[in-house]
Amino acid sequence: MAACALSAARTRDGAPLTTVRRANRHEHTSSETYYAAARDAFPDELLAARGLHYLRACALLSLCCIQNGNIEAMNLHLGQYMALSNIQRLHDEAHWPENITNIEKEERRRLFWSMYTLDVYSSVVWNGPFHCQEAHAKVRYPVELDDELIAPDASPMDGGKTCWLQGWNFTTDLYRVLEQATTRARKRRQPSNGMFAMRQLFGQDLYSGDSILQNVMDIYHLLPAVFREISPVTGDRHKDIFGFQAANIQATLALLRMVFFSIEENQNVERKCDVANELLSVFHSVPAAYLRAISTPLIYHLGSIGQILGSVMEGLLSENSYQQVRMMLLSMADLLERLESGLERAAGASRDLRKQVDKIEEYMRTQRLILDTLDMSRNVAPNEGIQTLDSVVADGFESGVPQFQLPPELLVEWMWPLDLTQDYPLFPANEFTQ
Repeated sequence: MAACALSAARTRDGAPLTTVRRANRHEHTSSETYYAAARDAFPDELLAARGLHYLRACALLSLCCIQNGNIEAMNLHLGQYMALSNIQRLHDEAHWPENITNIEKEERRRLFWSMYTLDVYSSVVWNGPFHCQEAHAKVRYPVELDDELIAPDASPMDGGKTCWLQGWNFTTDLYRVLEQATTRARKRRQPSNGMFAMRQLFGQDLYSGDSILQNVMDIYHLLPAVFREISPVTGDRHKDIFGFQAANIQATLALLRMVFFSIEENQNVERKCDVANELLSVFHSVPAAYLRAISTPLIYHLGSIGQILGSVMEGLLSENSYQQVRMMLLSMADLLERLESGLERAAGASRDLRKQVDKIEEYMRTQRLILDTLDMSRNVAPNEGIQTLDSVVADGFESGVPQFQLPPELLVEWMWPLDLTQDYPLFPANEFTQ
């Protein structure tokens, strides 16, 4: 039922890469119906939920809740999974049942590392704690072989070809880097809460975000080309799974880039625009079908870019910086338009974003007319007490370039489309940004 709940939600939102033939009898069964059935199947006492299938159900339900935009329920099911996982010692292969087959071991490995990445993802995106840290994990990565090459009671046979799990395992590597980078960033930005600062005892953690990213990219370039070059969608799942892995790697690299960017010092408008533009270019290069396959979690990735552009709009804007932000907002609207052909939660997001850009453009048009009028007045009668340009453009100049401050009433309506970051900011001001 949990698998059906997630599948129905993803199918509703246009995520499948291939045409899925469904029985007519179940064609209109909603994700919510399956979800309720799965939730009701759990025992009242969580301690009675023994076995691997309860763990898998918690994992699937938490993903389903992200798809349906219910973040509180996601945290509930993620917490249930973590509790049951600790009880069953899933993080240590030495405590797994002795009589399980190789296939069952691989199932546990895939489940463990899948949920590790989800835990890191949710911690970064919604500014929560890490429940599962890679330092505590005593679980091997899944074997990089196709399923048919893994026998229940024999050593896996090497098929001599690239398996999609190689890209999947590399994505897990990226999340391990994300965990470490986020932890160190939080230590550096940790506000005073009256407690003894442990970083004073252990010393400052020195590291360079640029050097770490370079090391990550060096490893990335060692991957087979099929994980670095996103091929077009064919409809053949055996081929498209590689393209999906390549797209997912790019999305995860973008999230990693965002974490390192968030702790950079002296982020000026140009730097913010450059980073936002680079990340938007990455997503524009991915075929729309893969973006829809990543589905709702990708919207939260894009939320980080929306927060960057929002912070730029709240500051001083020159004509040049305004035009940069305007172009990127329209670029984001184009990207959303590609996504929301089937994504229920994004319906109308691109349209609303374009309307907001139009409102800001109308204000800027008015400001240009005021400046032009004042320039003409100063040339005609410079000494007759006419209001100066400095007093009209309230926040003055930078290197002789007039700057504008958008009025608060325009920014009140600014939000990341879908309100996805309203209650759960990706990079809260007191944590990652200055």
